[in-house]
Amino acid sequence: MKTTLAALLVTLMTSGTTIASDEAPSDKVNSLVDYNWKNRIFLIQEPASSAKVIQALTDDSKAVNERDVIWFVVGKDSIASNQAGPLSDSLKSQVKSSFTNRSRQTILIGKDGGIKSRTDEFDLDQLYKQIDAMPMRKREIEKERRH
Repeated sequence: MKTTLAALLVTLMTSGTTIASDEAPSDKVNSLVDYNWKNRIFLIQEPASSAKVIQALTDDSKAVNERDVIWFVVGKDSIASNQAGPLSDSLKSQVKSSFTNRSRQTILIGKDGGIKSRTDEFDLDQLYKQIDAMPMRKREIEKERRH
């Protein structure tokens, strides 16, 4: 099963297809700013192991969706995302230009559009800890507990 899923992910990445999510905006998104106040964003550049990163994000989609995360994984020759629908050329360009010259990088952007962290590693648990410590996320958790 894992081999089949990995093959599917590689096929999706090389074809430029996105992995759909129920949490993604339905309107065509042309800029990261279009996500402000709706979603947190993971921008992940992993040229050598992008399939593993996509697998981790896909396997943990419940936690990703609970935190309103839209992710973009930039591989050697492609961009994969959980955004519904195709990625616009302007959005692809903006995602790619967000990284410095380092080969591996993970950027967390908050719902306010501000960069909350920039690291050379992809650590999903650490990203969740950072998000869960944010005041807006704490309010979201409290609101969920009341319902």
